[in-house]
Amino acid sequence: MHDCIFACSCHKKNAEQGCDLMLVVVVYGASGDLARRKTLPALYALYVQGRLPASFLVVGYARTPLDVGELARRTAGFLEGVERRTGLGGAETRAAFFAHVRYVAGAYEGDDG
Repeated sequence: MHDCIFACSCHKKNAEQGCDLMLVVVVYGASGDLARRKTLPALYALYVQGRLPASFLVVGYARTPLDVGELARRTAGFLEGVERRTGLGGAETRAAFFAHVRYVAGAYEGDDG
């Protein structure tokens, strides 16, 4: 069993059967300060330390119309802080992390949000 956040018996069972778990994390308010300063850097720290499964997806949802590239630019300084603290990562690793990120803009109220 590998060292990831799914270090539990259900992960071991799936790994033995040749299955890989898919982790999907939905970040509400993904364009906001908390996501930029804390949530996305924490997920990136898990990523650079190899503590996320190979199959993971981060879905950011917020009202602000953005694309993943802009979200990456807005969080770059905070992710670089993770790299300084851990000694892991870099520009290529950040790009690989954001290949797992999707962003959806929409309203929070109403049927379509």
